[in-house]
Formats: sequence, C-alpha cells, structure tokens
Amino acid sequence: MSLSRESLKKVFESFDLDGNGYVSVQELGNCLRSLGEVMSEEDVKGLIDASDKDADGKMDLDEFISMVHAEQDQNEQDDMQKAFQMFDKNGDGSITKNELKDVLKSLGDCLLMTIGLLCSGKQEQGRRARE
Repeated sequence: MSLSRESLKKVFESFDLDGNGYVSVQELGNCLRSLGEVMSEEDVKGLIDASDKDADGKMDLDEFISMVHAEQDQNEQDDMQKAFQMFDKNGDGSITKNELKDVLKSLGDCLLMTIGLLCSGKQEQGRRARE
C-alpha cells in the first residue's frame, strides 16, 4: 500500500529540520536514529545517493517520495519471495501439487484449530453469562 503524496510530504517536512526544502545526510541520519534505525553516515549517504536524481548530495520531496516508493516495492517483493518459499518446500523454484496440498492442509488444520478455540471460548463466555 502506497502512502499518499500529502502523507509523505508531512514526513519529509518533519525530516527537513532546517526547513530549506531538502533533507541532508545529517538530517536523515538523525531522524532515522530517532526512529530506532541505526545506520552509519556512509549508509545514510548511500540512501540519499541512490535517490539523488540531480546529484546535489541532498534529497528534495520528489526524490524522497521515489525513495519511499522504491523501499515499499522492495518490501513487497521480499514478502512475495518469502510467501513463495513457504510453498516451495524443496527450494527448486517451483511449487508442486504435493507442496501446495501440504501447505493448504497445514493452513486448514491451523484454521480448524483456531475456530475450535474461538468456539470453545464463546461457549465458556456463554456459560459464565448464564451463571
């Protein structure tokens, strides 16, 4: 899910500590550290360089939005890869009928168990309410 331009603009403005319309390596590093993301100055510079279309060493709003969208795309690809690997039990790059059947069965078993727990919880609540 992509964040709206307006939402990203607000985030950008909170990173742009001096309000000059750009996020510097230092500003981005400080903000990331305040969010618990520990990165070296070199790594932060690498983030900016990867998005710095005009090669001025700092990030403007459009470059920031491009960086965030690229990160979101990468996260989605990583999630898809992990999901695929969950099905591809033998790691050969394809999902066989048996692999699919095994995963669906385990999901079904888990779902049945969850439904059972929910139902028993509802029954217990009903008993308490009647008492």
